[in-house]
Amino acid sequence: MNRRIVFWALVICFATVHRVFPQNMEDLVDPSKTITDSLLNLISPTSSDSLKAAIYIEVARKAYDSDSALRYCHLALDLCRKTDTFLLAQANHVIGWRYYQKHEMYSSIQYLRKAYHLYDPDRDFRAISICSVIMSQGFETLHMPDSVFYYLNKSLENSIARNDTAQMATTYLNLGRLSINLTLYDNAEEYIVKAIDLDSLSGNKLDMACGYFWRGYLNIATKNYPQTGHYLRGAIRVLKSAEYLSSYYAMILHLAYSHMADTYISSANRTGITRYADSCLVYIQKGGDFFLRYGQTANYMIARYAYVKYLLFYKKYNEALNVLKDCEKYMSDPDLRRDYHDYLSLVYEQMGNYKEAFNQQKLHYEYAMEYLNDSSLTALADAKTHQALLFKDAEQRKAYEIHRVRTHRMQLIIVSLILVLLLVLLLVLFIFRMWKIKKKALGILSQKNEILDQQKQEIQSQRDEIKLVHASVLSSIKYSERIQRAALPSDDDVARFFPESFVYFRPRDIVSGDFYHVAKCGKYNVFVVGDCTGHGIPGGFLSMLGLSSIKEFLVTEQDAADPGNVLDHMRTFIKDTLGSYDDSGSPIYDGMEMVICSFDIENHQLVYASAYLSSYIVRNDNAIRLECDKMPVGRYFNEKAHFVTHEIALQPGDMVYLFSDGIQDQPGGNFDIPEGKKLLSKNFVNLLVEAANEPARIQGEIIDQTIQFWINGREQVDDMTLVGIRI
Repeated sequence: MNRRIVFWALVICFATVHRVFPQNMEDLVDPSKTITDSLLNLISPTSSDSLKAAIYIEVARKAYDSDSALRYCHLALDLCRKTDTFLLAQANHVIGWRYYQKHEMYSSIQYLRKAYHLYDPDRDFRAISICSVIMSQGFETLHMPDSVFYYLNKSLENSIARNDTAQMATTYLNLGRLSINLTLYDNAEEYIVKAIDLDSLSGNKLDMACGYFWRGYLNIATKNYPQTGHYLRGAIRVLKSAEYLSSYYAMILHLAYSHMADTYISSANRTGITRYADSCLVYIQKGGDFFLRYGQTANYMIARYAYVKYLLFYKKYNEALNVLKDCEKYMSDPDLRRDYHDYLSLVYEQMGNYKEAFNQQKLHYEYAMEYLNDSSLTALADAKTHQALLFKDAEQRKAYEIHRVRTHRMQLIIVSLILVLLLVLLLVLFIFRMWKIKKKALGILSQKNEILDQQKQEIQSQRDEIKLVHASVLSSIKYSERIQRAALPSDDDVARFFPESFVYFRPRDIVSGDFYHVAKCGKYNVFVVGDCTGHGIPGGFLSMLGLSSIKEFLVTEQDAADPGNVLDHMRTFIKDTLGSYDDSGSPIYDGMEMVICSFDIENHQLVYASAYLSSYIVRNDNAIRLECDKMPVGRYFNEKAHFVTHEIALQPGDMVYLFSDGIQDQPGGNFDIPEGKKLLSKNFVNLLVEAANEPARIQGEIIDQTIQFWINGREQVDDMTLVGIRI
């Protein structure tokens, strides 16, 4: 019940946020103020305590000001009952995060531990991982490396077990940040690159921006300033384009401003160009005041140090010294004093006071050595070993699961085929038995003409029985049609992946030897059309085999990117399944013609492979024939080693057509030629070019009417399938 209350409260909160928030982030000095006020307006005198607590927690999440956030979280704790476990966990979680922002690490860890133990491990694993990461940062500040790596490994273990790429990326990013502070730059780059790659896979642009930020920070640490600006500007560009930034991402954005200031002033010192120094001052003003306003003094000092460098560049030594002395009131933490004494040493050195510069450098060294010690390095080595074991175990479990699923699928296919064959055999035996009965009845009729009435009744009885058999067979075939239709994608499935498209599917018999399939494989929307050997029940068996194999071999984005390889796997599967020779010793050449088209809509690319099946692109009233391999998916007397994967650029407005040969081979026309003549590929392609400018639905109607007019009442000779897709 409490989780339900929280859920609806959050729905109301986000609905309110999107209603009141301005389009431009810079329209407000503090965008979180508008949001939090709107959330607080949702509380009424009749609101339950649980609902008030949920809204207070959400207000605390959104607020930029840490003191206000803590006040609302403590109000939420007072309103929560002991049974409101999830709300209690959330409140403690947010309090711990806010104390971390205020650099009050002992309080932060105390509340985060409570949240860590209150969260449900099965439902709240992501929140538990986040608590682990923040606690590791707190222990890092307190110089407790064993605890740092313990909680980071807990987060990594949790995310690997659940294949949570987003949380894996967050954990790697923190390992990278920690490695920078330990001056282990190679390790830092490895971790940060892993984090960016994982965020790229999951499409998380804001977290990718955080990865760019820390890569820029790494280049500052290694004094690679040309690359620093590239990564920091990338982070700023992504974060500024967001409609709304939480307090965390807002913090990263303003840290990027501060470090851009440091990058510009370092470039000015290196080159002597004053333009760089002036750019530094612009970014100092953007970055520093934000952290001072919201009580984050440690981050505020980054902009102050850049300002000190700026003053030193213009040789304003006394002003630089005064700026540092004004900041001494913020130096309550040993970590802050480390850099503080380093900058004092730099100022005194440029002022010519070398004795005081030496004293300040000694203090800087003492604080620095407190951070980097053998215990930290040992804990890092143990953590890397633990991570390697985690990934090895995860890979083994993944390989075992893939093998198990594939084996199970193959068993299902084999059992299904055996059952179908048994049913067909029983049906044949039953029909044969009926035929024998009829033959016997006709023999008795010819021999005993004198009992014609009796024989007539018997014949009538046999005829009724045969009708039942015929009805039973027809019912079985109709049911096979239902099974085949269920295996094919529905109109809604096709429309979901290809909104502007049509499918013209006309089996010759009840069951079709043609089939089609749509799928989403990573960034690709895939459409498959197949034409099996034969039609009716034999073609239907092969089409079900083709559908099951395409669903087996066309699953991942890698599969869709190389459809020729998918056809290779299917050909091997078809050949292994059907065998080489039939009972009479004749070679089996049954198989299917097929085309697989993988559409990369975002980049306007078509990746395709074709086994003997026709496909065209109609562009600007011109038909472009797509290349195909002159061999089917199956055994063939002149087969090549591999099917070829082709790529072609698409243009907006292109119509892509995939079709079997049933339409172009259909006899029709004027009845002066009794057997008719074939429609032929050239005429059919001309029909497609004429209809291509119409909407997809209208094209389907035009083609259906044209084909019916061409057939002119004749018998359909083959299954017909045509797919049209508008780009």
